[in-house]
Amino acid sequence: MLVYGDSITATTVRNCMSELFAVCESIANTRCQDHEVITELLIEHGEFESALTDDLSPERDEWTPTIAALKTAGVLTGDIAVCSHQELFSEAHAALTTYERELRNLALILPDKPLKTKTPEGYAFYALYPEMYLQAAVTFYENRAPARVICIGIRSIGTSLSSIVTAALRRIGICVEAYTVRPRGDCFDRRIVLSRELSACLTRELDAHYLVADEGPGLSGSSFCSVARMLSEYGVTDDRIVFIPSWIPDVGSLRSEHARKVWPLHEKYVCGFEELWFAQGRKAKLFPSPGMRDLSAGRWRSLLYEPRREQPAVYPYTERRKYLYSPPHSEGKDALSRDSGIFWKFAGLGKHGKATYRRAEVLHQLGFGPEPLRLTRGFIAYRFGHGRPLAASERSPEFLHFAARYIIAVEREFPAPASRSWDEMLEMVRANTAEGLGADWANRILRRADTLQERYSSTATAVDGRMQPWEWLRTAFGFIKTDATDHHNDHFFPGRQHIAWDVTGFMVEFRFTPDERKNFLERYFSAGGKSDVRARLPFYTIAYLAFRLGYCVFAAETLGDTQDGRGFLSLAEYYGGALKTAILDLDK
Repeated sequence: MLVYGDSITATTVRNCMSELFAVCESIANTRCQDHEVITELLIEHGEFESALTDDLSPERDEWTPTIAALKTAGVLTGDIAVCSHQELFSEAHAALTTYERELRNLALILPDKPLKTKTPEGYAFYALYPEMYLQAAVTFYENRAPARVICIGIRSIGTSLSSIVTAALRRIGICVEAYTVRPRGDCFDRRIVLSRELSACLTRELDAHYLVADEGPGLSGSSFCSVARMLSEYGVTDDRIVFIPSWIPDVGSLRSEHARKVWPLHEKYVCGFEELWFAQGRKAKLFPSPGMRDLSAGRWRSLLYEPRREQPAVYPYTERRKYLYSPPHSEGKDALSRDSGIFWKFAGLGKHGKATYRRAEVLHQLGFGPEPLRLTRGFIAYRFGHGRPLAASERSPEFLHFAARYIIAVEREFPAPASRSWDEMLEMVRANTAEGLGADWANRILRRADTLQERYSSTATAVDGRMQPWEWLRTAFGFIKTDATDHHNDHFFPGRQHIAWDVTGFMVEFRFTPDERKNFLERYFSAGGKSDVRARLPFYTIAYLAFRLGYCVFAAETLGDTQDGRGFLSLAEYYGGALKTAILDLDK
């Protein structure tokens, strides 16, 4: 099934460097005491370094003077972050000065060329903090007391993670070299391909400890293990190959046979979110309110649904962290203190969280979304208002009017370049339809591909992407659209698409009859909706249903015989049936 898709931004070397210099200026203005801005620099440089290194290493991992200079500068951003974390502000300033000099030197040798930067998923979606890897590196040192370390980051996010691990160990006094690699090939059997120069660097002293830093492991676990396999082939013993992941999986659940064999052979050092923010007593720095209730991984359902009411299926592994806080009542000026409840949701570190916060502000000002109060360490605090999620059968005229105006506002306020090409969309539709319904149904679509392509549009919007009934709340003051800020920029399809994606998604999720679809479209157009939506619906209906079919089949297979797994299986049957109908409608 094709449900994932990299979140990629097209930019240039010059734009990236201009943004890095701007962040440096912000850090200098705060005298290196704003840790959030320093984290932004670490992340931004990591994206830049990873994108440019990929560009310079199209077929194999290279080690050139330019790539070495990028890594040197990257480790300096890690050093700035370590010094800030340890409140060594004068040393952070010295590292910042050196970094700016390295950046200016790079500006002299780098041509301005197009780049495609990839969003680091952990920082943007899953509350992965660089400090977790700093702590894991310190624990590794305390347990192993290494004399020499070679740190290998797995691009993309491993680029910046390797920088902070390297900087942390160097601050202790360890001799550390830092490199990055890009696993290649089949997603369940990744391989590392090295240039002669990089191979020589990694094998100069095989008695060193090798640290492999990355987010994950993912479903296969093959990226970590591809590095271990490469090092083993060079003669590095298993006890000297150490993983620094973001979590420890159940080895039996890894889908790569090689990973299931290799993963247990290597020591792992992990500092998780709970350990960083709760076990270490640092919660107040993240959440300045008492009374936490964890609503992550579908636990929000117990808050919003009565016990006997049917609850939606949730795929917990892709949900963002979220918490509800109930601070003591106060009449002070701080809105956080005055409210009866504050809902905190992870929105992303650095620019990712800032963009989400700006969108939340716009939606609230227009009367569609909850009120955002503060952005703190990647979490947005929202004023919590009690409400009841809608059911698919709740389609009152006042709600349909609200929904139509909301979709129109999204299209008007958030224009954006398309992030999925026609070829990518068609391949997703083909693959998901073939796996979910069979090759004959996929071939029916392919036979009409030319006609469908005429309905596709490269004019796009940062769509909502989540139009299910439970994403709409009925409150004492009217309706609210929740979870509306960031799905256009996550690592799932569809990315940024024509607004027809949200129009058809709304009608599919509320299970409109043909007459109800016609009536809603008339309501949408009369409220000022985009005039070309009607003509584009045949393609976007098929695309939406194919994506949701693939997502639900994938989730059902992963979750197995659980309540949520069975729920996704039921949804897959609905989307599959609706997709068959939409395909048959092409021949009418």
